Formats: sequence, structure tokens, C-alpha cells
Amino acid sequence: MKFVFFSFFFSACTSLSLFAFTPGKWSYTDQFLFFKGRQGPTKEIVTSSDGKLIYSAVYSYNSDGKLISESYFNSAGKTDGNRTFEYNRSNQLLLERSFDAEGNLFEKKEFIYIGTQLKKIAVKDPEGKSLIHYSINMNKEGSLIGSEGKNFITGDVESFRIEIDPKNPLTQIQILNDDKKKKVGEIILRFDQQKRLLEREFIQGELQRLSKMEYDANGLLVSYTFHVKQAENWVLEKTHTLQYEAKKN
Repeated sequence: MKFVFFSFFFSACTSLSLFAFTPGKWSYTDQFLFFKGRQGPTKEIVTSSDGKLIYSAVYSYNSDGKLISESYFNSAGKTDGNRTFEYNRSNQLLLERSFDAEGNLFEKKEFIYIGTQLKKIAVKDPEGKSLIHYSINMNKEGSLIGSEGKNFITGDVESFRIEIDPKNPLTQIQILNDDKKKKVGEIILRFDQQKRLLEREFIQGELQRLSKMEYDANGLLVSYTFHVKQAENWVLEKTHTLQYEAKKN
């Protein structure tokens, strides 16, 4: 079963790093970094539960449909940083650079392959000092099935593995472990018959978060929402709305 592209865990972020590729953290843009020929959105608008603008993003692609830049803007419309992506001649992602609102480089990621399979991601500061290294475990079909990350600053090691729910083949369970391989949480990924992600539920102790995806008639993701569980109710936190350019004939 080959549902999930690259996306998955580690700590939740609300800053620019929310958009960076990280094994273990879901992002719909991952598919535009590792696969070609898919139509990606050109703009994203994020609003709060009461409809107020939080931020927006603009996306650019190369001729193969690979994502090459992301630019972010705050609620006042002022630039709030950007990210660029570089590929080799085989269109494999090699380098990701992250810049702050002033245009200063603050982080870069190097992607290392063996053949066609991604095996390692090295996160470094602007001077090249290692911050985090992720080892990547993929199956023969090229799907991510696990990863381990070592933080060189704190010494922390975290990992996850992905399993198919034995009761439902359209559900994947991502098990999150600490440095002692002890389970600290899980993420439940629910798909439809077309293998599109419908829901992503994060559970850790009493904390429960849920993302819901909505698609149009052409199968394009047009919006996704974030909810947090309070008592027995799911409370909306924010909505991401995606805009696409019409395909040229």
C-alpha cells in the first residue's frame, strides 16, 4: 500500500519551520518536492476560527511541477520569510534553504540518497553546523515507513514507525517513540478508496488534535482544517484554503 508521500512527526511548530520538510510532520506540499506531474496550489490563505487572516503563502514550481519556492506573508501583507528548493538533473531534491523576513538564511537541509531512495536528511545552521540528522527508512515501493532523528544541540533522539491498521487497510498508524523507544503518542491517518488522506488525528496523553481534508471533483485538495478536542467536542482552530491556476490547454 503506497498512500503517504513524505510527511510525519517531531515537535509541532507555529513558525516558518511549520512548512519545512521534516520526516514525521504532515505537509501536503511534500508531494511537490518528491513527485513530478502533480498540480500544486499557487496560493494558500490561512484564517482563524472567526475568519480573520493569519497569514498567506505563494508557491512557485519548475516545469516538472516540482516546488521551487515558498513565500510567506503576515496578516498585514508584509513579507514573513521564504524557502527555496534545489534539485539535481534527475529532479531529486538536494537542498532546502529557509530565510527570515529580512532575507537572512537561518537554516538549510541537505538530502542524501542511495540510488533513488532518500536515506538521510542533515539539518544545518547557516555556517554548516549540524543541528539534526534524520535517518530515513523506506520500503521497496518507495513509501516512508520510519525515521529516527538525533538533535545535536540537546542530544535528544526521537523516532517513529508506520503500520497499517490490521482492522482497516485504509488506515495507517504512526507510532511515536522517545529515545528509549517508548511510545509517547500516535498519529492516525485515514484514507478514502482513492487513497486520498481524509483525516490526520494526533493523540498524546490527553491532547488530541485533528486535521480534516476537503477535495474538489478533480481530486485537488482545496482546504484543510485544524481542530483541538475540548471535552467531547472538536473545536476549530484554523482553516487553510488553497488556490490553483487553471491548467493551460
